[in-house]
Amino acid sequence: MFGKVQSASGKWFHTTARLLIGAALREGYVLPLFIQGDHCQVNHKKYQADPEGEVGEVKKLIAEEVGAGFYNIDVDTSTLVDLAHPTLEEQQRLNYERAAEITAFIRDSKELRILDLPAKTERMLARASFA
Repeated sequence: MFGKVQSASGKWFHTTARLLIGAALREGYVLPLFIQGDHCQVNHKKYQADPEGEVGEVKKLIAEEVGAGFYNIDVDTSTLVDLAHPTLEEQQRLNYERAAEITAFIRDSKELRILDLPAKTERMLARASFA
């Protein structure tokens, strides 16, 4: 999990967002820029040992990404599919329940309140240095 390795303080996400925005501005790009937090994935082995702890780690990762301006979040709970169950619904239950839980967490995030986005972006750009 590249994101988890790099996210210890969230600085990697902030630096990446600033670089992307700076490059876009330098090139004269003025349309919206969408930065994706890719594969915020639940680790199956860690989930088996501590379900709430592992989902909590994914939520922390997402909070760091959103805080840095990554607003396109790729939630991956497919690792929780259990083919040992006899029906499709039972096989997929943890997958869809945890995906819904994490999606609700993202939607409830204060960082994603749509009215705050322009001010947040403006503050971020004011702090960035584009030489």
